[in-house]
Amino acid sequence: MFNIVRFTRDEEGAVTVDWVVLTAAIVGISIAVAATIQIGLNNASATVADGVLAAVGGGSGGSGGSGENGDTFDCTATIVNGTATLVGEDC
Repeated sequence: MFNIVRFTRDEEGAVTVDWVVLTAAIVGISIAVAATIQIGLNNASATVADGVLAAVGGGSGGSGGSGENGDTFDCTATIVNGTATLVGEDC
């Protein structure tokens, strides 16, 4: 019986529970922040990819284009999973 009374009055486990709760809160907030940043980065990379494709002369997969002074260049751009890839001699 004495062990049960001593167990109910012991507060050492409460500190452990506090740390577990705080750690879980930090992990949850970190996941939410990472998801928010990922969405922003995906939007930014899509904008950059669209700009690159417009610069090389094509929508979803352009080929060729011209510079500001009228020079032409041979370059092909494709987007796969939000990543623009440029292939050609002048890229």
